[in-house]
Amino acid sequence: MSDIIFNPWSKQKEILKDKNRIIAAFASKRAGKTEVGAVKSIMYQENKVNYDHKSIDPFVGAIIAPTYQMLTRLSLKKFMLYAKPFIKEFNKAKSEITWHDGSLVYGLSADRPERIEGLKLHWVWVDEIFQVSEQLYLEARARTSDTKGHILLTGSLGVQYINPKQHWAYSHFKKGPVDGTSVYEWCTKDNPYFPQDEIESLKQQLDPVTFRAMFEIDCDTIPKNAVYHLFSNDNVIESYSYRAD
Repeated sequence: MSDIIFNPWSKQKEILKDKNRIIAAFASKRAGKTEVGAVKSIMYQENKVNYDHKSIDPFVGAIIAPTYQMLTRLSLKKFMLYAKPFIKEFNKAKSEITWHDGSLVYGLSADRPERIEGLKLHWVWVDEIFQVSEQLYLEARARTSDTKGHILLTGSLGVQYINPKQHWAYSHFKKGPVDGTSVYEWCTKDNPYFPQDEIESLKQQLDPVTFRAMFEIDCDTIPKNAVYHLFSNDNVIESYSYRAD
């Protein structure tokens, strides 16, 4: 597919074969989610599923990251690395890719949500989903609704400042996923290309909570930098009354 060889392992292969319209891939740090996100996006752009080739509207895909810096430094860069043989032209100023067949791929940042408005998209890849708003996800749904376009979401929980179960992605994809949606989860140690001895070293160096937050997928883990990290039911005071003397 490219000068850069991509050898997917089991979990990545499942995602590449998945035909559901919405796919959520939640993995910990250095677990290979961005790589599979980039390659899956290339498949969307090249295969053009559900596209009417007689349409006057061009086939358009979009890569979205939380900030412009993250887009150009990570998501878009990774996509272009694997997609090099398919790219006819790249407009760096607009973060716009012209595919070999004339179709388009836009690079967009979530901190400028107005750029996605008005676009008719055939696929969207949102990277680092836990750092973007629910509104952007809903906008992505709207932009792909009439094309029956695909939506791919990748992200890590990481050391968040919120309870993971309070994040909108948990409600949409863990608590009550809808039909036509796939959810994948895996840890850093599941990635066969990540040195296992490094995992053991990190486990020894980091406190257990930080290690779970960064290198495992555990929605019950509240990071230490959260203000309510030490909260438990033992701290709850019940049947309290106030008496003014």
